[in-house]
Amino acid sequence: MDTKFESWKITDFNLNGQINLGNKFGLIKIMRSDDGTLILVGDAEYGVIDQEKPSTASFLRPDSILAFVLDIGIQREKMLSRESGFYFGIRLIREQSLRVVSQKDFDENIFEKIGFLIDSYSRSGDKPKETEAIRLQLLFDAYNDARLLFPNFYAESYLTLMRIIEAIGITRGGYDFASFAATISSRLNQDIYQKLNAIYKDRIEKATELFNICLLEANQKGWKCYDKMVKLDIAGKVIFACFYSAYQYRNKFVHLGFPFPDTVKDSIGLGDDSGTAYLNPALGISWTKIHRPDGLQEGDLIDIHQVVSEEEFKKFKDIYFQLLPTWYFMKRFTREALLNHVEELGKQ
Repeated sequence: MDTKFESWKITDFNLNGQINLGNKFGLIKIMRSDDGTLILVGDAEYGVIDQEKPSTASFLRPDSILAFVLDIGIQREKMLSRESGFYFGIRLIREQSLRVVSQKDFDENIFEKIGFLIDSYSRSGDKPKETEAIRLQLLFDAYNDARLLFPNFYAESYLTLMRIIEAIGITRGGYDFASFAATISSRLNQDIYQKLNAIYKDRIEKATELFNICLLEANQKGWKCYDKMVKLDIAGKVIFACFYSAYQYRNKFVHLGFPFPDTVKDSIGLGDDSGTAYLNPALGISWTKIHRPDGLQEGDLIDIHQVVSEEEFKKFKDIYFQLLPTWYFMKRFTREALLNHVEELGKQ
């Protein structure tokens, strides 16, 4: 019987010889070609879905399991060949940004301001300033890492952006985090609110309702963030609800071992900066459990929110998911928070 092979270029590591993978779960070998390319060879027919009868879906991802066994990282960068072995050459890693970058994007004043601040603080001889210089540089390093990770590792990038906002605001808890985020930029709040209100009026209502519930609890429990929350205008309330939803996902979904729903990276309308750049138009998301040639049937999908408790299921599915900020949303506020922080330090 003829065996059909596929091969991929993978991110380089220090391979000694080659590794025979025994055709386990469709992987055959790792080898280096004569031109130095590190290649993963696989069985093209492994895991092919039956075209005549239902077949059970699998969540198996052999690459990450293999990477764990070898204790390295494996990432497929390019497909080299398919089935009969002819060269295919399709890239599997997307560019970190499709935005055109040119000389006009270089702001010399901002570049100099940030560099001078870190440099002068680190040479000041004042321990708090020296520490702040280190912290600030590490925050810019983290932002750079987040940009490099997106979109190929969107969940890690999203987490990093959230961590930067938390670090700048020195926040504790979901209410504190969302309160700080909602006060980063009233200009941004208004801009995003207007775009969302133009197409997502129902979600604006959900956001306002969620904010009011949070405000009542903050008041009843005497939390310090109440003073910030009570001063927010309608735009700020909506932004608060969006960031609070992201925090709930981070703490009660992502920290269980699941990634942020991939809709956070699927922003559309970036060109005209519309509301769909900030909240994804999707109304739900599921994992496939059964593949059927004749189409989906009830029970063939698993709602991703089944991992949370029954009492929180509806909140995640009908509220938090609808208000979950896109990566682009999170990135804009993180960038603004960093710039604001530099401005504040420069005044000291």
